Amino acid sequence: MQETFGKSYQDILSEYEDESYADCVWDIIREYQYLAIAIEEDAVNKPLVAKYFVELFCYWYPYLKKFLSGQNFEAARHLEDLHEFFANDPATEKTYTRLTIQQEQYREATISRRKSLVRGILETALYAGDLDAAKRFYGETLGLEQTAEAPGRHVFFRCGRGVLLIFDPAATARPPEPEAPPVPPHGATGPGHVCFRAEAPELDAWRDRFEAAGIAIEADFAWPNGARSLYVRDPAGNSVEFAEARLWDPE
Repeated sequence: MQETFGKSYQDILSEYEDESYADCVWDIIREYQYLAIAIEEDAVNKPLVAKYFVELFCYWYPYLKKFLSGQNFEAARHLEDLHEFFANDPATEKTYTRLTIQQEQYREATISRRKSLVRGILETALYAGDLDAAKRFYGETLGLEQTAEAPGRHVFFRCGRGVLLIFDPAATARPPEPEAPPVPPHGATGPGHVCFRAEAPELDAWRDRFEAAGIAIEADFAWPNGARSLYVRDPAGNSVEFAEARLWDPE
């Protein structure tokens, strides 16, 4: 474990968007590195360590792992080294295994209580008065595959496993014709919002694409959990976001 001590935490800190989060994460990892070395050198009361400190690490581990995922591979490696140490050292193995099992059982019980018959979002709808401009933006600029069109009413695009539906609200506010499917009237006025999932390295490419197309970047920032979001407007004024999926990772 001792070879992990030489790295400056400023090196880790510089790789994060949010310094307060990075400082906290690296301080936690560093303290557990001190603890692991103390265990190896018989410099602590091992039963006491197993009772208190290992319980804390078992609590922190899944949160730190999720936070570090895709952010800082060096810190993530240190975290996994500690996980392996506490899971296998004779002084902490039994306690750590028991706590890990309990934590997994709690997680499964929590998920079970939250189960719903809803399987996900199938359609996302936006509204635009100029469907031709919407076709150019979503089909050409974004590169989505167009799957259907009813001139003057809607244009649909495939997006991953779901679909993006662009409607003209003036048309969909009217009741359907007798021969048409009995879809209830719907519509909205004012800017809507949609967010597309993107990997972190892709966000710079999206920014370059929008700038080359003359589309203004309205916002580009990192959220408190480190996830980045990029915002533009479509021709109808809808707010269009591109964000890392970990934006909505559970805490």
